[in-house]
Amino acid sequence: PGAQAGIDAQALQETAERAKRGAQQLFGNLNGWFREAQSAVAEKLAEVSQATEEGTGNLGARIRRQPERPAQKSREKGEVAAERASRRDLAMKDAAQYFVEYKGLDPALLPQEALDLTRAKGAA
Repeated sequence: PGAQAGIDAQALQETAERAKRGAQQLFGNLNGWFREAQSAVAEKLAEVSQATEEGTGNLGARIRRQPERPAQKSREKGEVAAERASRRDLAMKDAAQYFVEYKGLDPALLPQEALDLTRAKGAA
């Protein structure tokens, strides 16, 4: 009995150490992932703020620009419409890539025991 208790205590100690190392590794990995995500968000935020600043700078130039001729405006509207259509098509293709149609489960594929359990629960 004494030797058995020593082995059990040793096995318990080793298991605790493995669990501790595993937890440290998990939290280390999570910490690394969080740092990477934080830096990625900071980079994107910097890009967006820079693009916003550049866009705001161009706004003043667009306001000061002379009015365009109607023929040129209609041509640009056509280009904008074509660009929007291509963006919409691209978005639809992206959405179709991730779309999954779920179909109902055929009860004939289930074992009879499972059907009996669901009927018994429904009746209760």
